[in-house]
Parts: sequence; C-alpha cells; structure tokens
Amino acid sequence: MTPGAHRITWIDLLRGLAILLMIPANITPHLALPHPLYERVFASLAAPLFLAVSGYMVLTTAHRHNMQYYLKRGGIIVLMGALVDVGIWRIYPFFTADVLYTIGIALPFLYLLRKSSFRAMIVMLVILFAASPLLVSIFGYQAYPVEPKLADGLPGAIAPAFRQWFIDGWFPLTPWLGFAVLGGILRRLHAPEKSAWPRQGLIVMTMTAIIIVGTGLMVFPVLPGSVPWNEIFIREGYSELIYPPTAGYLIAAAGAVFILFITFSNAETLRLHPLQWMGKHALFIYVFHQLLTEYFLDPVARLAGLGEKLTESHYWLVTGIIILACIAAAYFLERLQRRYRPRILLVKVFLGS
Repeated sequence: MTPGAHRITWIDLLRGLAILLMIPANITPHLALPHPLYERVFASLAAPLFLAVSGYMVLTTAHRHNMQYYLKRGGIIVLMGALVDVGIWRIYPFFTADVLYTIGIALPFLYLLRKSSFRAMIVMLVILFAASPLLVSIFGYQAYPVEPKLADGLPGAIAPAFRQWFIDGWFPLTPWLGFAVLGGILRRLHAPEKSAWPRQGLIVMTMTAIIIVGTGLMVFPVLPGSVPWNEIFIREGYSELIYPPTAGYLIAAAGAVFILFITFSNAETLRLHPLQWMGKHALFIYVFHQLLTEYFLDPVARLAGLGEKLTESHYWLVTGIIILACIAAAYFLERLQRRYRPRILLVKVFLGS
C-alpha cells in the first residue's frame, strides 16, 4: 500500500492478488461452518502478501525519500485503520491490531532497516517470527480479541490493547512485522526492474521444500506455541489458519510469499488490468469492500431469502458480486485520475495515486 511516483506493474498485480484473497476472507463470517480448507488456505496468504509488498517497496524507494515521508504515509494508513474501527465496526480504535495498523507501522520500521545488511535482516525476521509462538506458549492465546464497543461507554481497561499488539490481536507486531522484513529481504535479492532472480530455480525448489516443512509442522506440531491446524481458532467466522500464527504457518507462508514474488516478477507483461487496478488502489478497495460487507451484504441476503448463514455456492456468488463492485470502483478511480490528480496527501494515499 505504499504509493510511489513510478508504478511497478507486477507489484500492483501482486498487491491486487492480496486484495483478491482478502475479500473472500472477510466475507467468511457469513459462510456456514465448516469452511472449506482451500478457502482457509488462500485467505491465510493475503496479509503476508500485503506486508511483504509494503516492505519491498519501502526498500525500493528509500533512496528517494526520508523518514518523514514514511511516517506521514504510515500515519495515514494507521488513521484509516482507526476510521475502519470507529466507522464500520463501531469499536474503540487501536485495541485489536488491525492489519492497517501493522502496515502503517511497517513503513517507517522498514525505513530504519534500509541500511541493514542482508544477514541483519535475516536475524530480525527470525526474532519477529520466533517471538510470536514463544509469547503464545508463555501467555496463552485468546479465542477472540477484546473489542470495546463505542456504545458501551469508555473501555474498562486499556491493558488488553498492549497484549493484543504483541500476542493475540488480529495482526500483532510479532510476528506480522516479520513479513514486512521478508519483503525487505526479497528486495535485497532482487531489483524490481529485473524479471530474473539470481539462482531462481534453486530459490523456488528451496521455498517449495520450506512450504512442505511448514505444512508438516502445522499437521504435526512439535514447536512451542503450536497447535494442530484443525484446532486453530475460528474467530467469529474468520477462519484463516493464523489464530494463532504458529511456527509451521509462518514457515509455510514465507515460502509461499517467495514463490509468488518470483512468479509475478516474471509476469510483468501480463495485462491483468482488473487485478492491477485493485492493486493500485488497494487502500481504497480495502475500506470499500469492508463497507459493502458490513452494510449491504446482510440486508441483501435477507431480501433474497438466503438465510442467516450462506451456503458455499451462495457465498461465492455474493463474493463474486462484491469483487466485481470493487473492480468497478477501481476502474472508476483509474478514469478519474486521468483528469484529476489529488494534491492533498491524505487523499493521494487513500486513493493510491
């Protein structure tokens, strides 16, 4: 979600893929249980991709900007996260470590690491990834985050917010900042203008093996803070395999992110315009699809007589309609920006210009 003056087509496509994976993930609370495994797996890749792309782009553009640039843009993304909490979910902001908060913090954090050696970034990645299961094994993991409702008056305590930022919020800093660092590592290995990666075949084989190892650790959990994949919490219908993010998941997701980066950087000539539009306007589409899901899905489902929970076929029908609405909105922004270039920074970041 880091806008820049020079668009990189394959990065926009990759960011668009993250949005395409996130939209169904955020509609799963309306899907009858049990959720299909394939949907849970694909949904679990959205947040790692967003954060890795953010880290990659910070290190790509760091030579042109200073810390103030990333603090402003990161602050706007955090502000959007707060507005989503207040305006859509009607809860107090900054309690649950929403993904937008973590992405906003990741921008200046990666700028601080811009001169770090490759080895130092690997160490930082390991620390952030290892901290999460260790903290979970020591302090436990809540089935659902504490979300103080605005309608209930002032929160009784703010201590849960600190815990949720590091252990069991939606996307706590440990381990999720690690995926932004992973994006920085990918940038160290590859310049965006090049399609080929050094030792590309070896990397793909290695990362495939890592995915297999990570998947094995999810099925047969032996590391601290791990639970079998089929005992991962489903939080109010959200069924990604990340509650908690076990060591096996982190290993497998890191391998998948590597392979997706390599695949898309070699697909620069693909003209998947709808995906590219959504990637270019990712922050707007993120907020827009949340609005559609919260305020339009339930009333429309009731009018159509679809019931309180959707069947799998109805779920994909509704999801397809929301995706098409998001593509239409992104196309409208593309056309709008041919005539109008916003000058206010908040508008520029929000619209992705």
